[in-house]
Amino acid sequence: MDSGIKLTNEAKQKIENYGKEGKRDDEYLLLKIVKEGKKDVVKVVSEVPKIKRDSFEGLSEDEINKELWKGFMDAVTDKNVETGKETARFGINYCYYENKNKVVFVYWCHETAPVKERMIYSSTKDSVRKPIQNYKMIEAGEKDDLKYNVVVEAIKKK
Repeated sequence: MDSGIKLTNEAKQKIENYGKEGKRDDEYLLLKIVKEGKKDVVKVVSEVPKIKRDSFEGLSEDEINKELWKGFMDAVTDKNVETGKETARFGINYCYYENKNKVVFVYWCHETAPVKERMIYSSTKDSVRKPIQNYKMIEAGEKDDLKYNVVVEAIKKK
């Protein structure tokens, strides 16, 4: 039995469809726990289009991959808009490397995020990642944990 906050049906469907054959891989998903009525739920709060590869004219394939990942990393690690404080959230994105790609599930929880929030997100991460197919999970508390080279090495370790 899963503990933690449950996914909305819409979030579960978007996660299940992410990365399936024929689906776009030029966007990433950001998820967070929000109040819906009287209960908390995990909701997709953003389906963010990545910058298109052809807009990086003059860069090598590796440099483009790093730039695409950096945009995702910045979105996942952004501070809470309302409070300006560090927060927790989940992200799902493709990581491109060496002519390969891998779906990556990120559980971001900065070490200065409120303790209660860290506990809730930690107990919820399994129910969020359950619908994802063939992915690598990265748990991060510092931006350095999400740097492109660190993530690629983690993917390669399997």
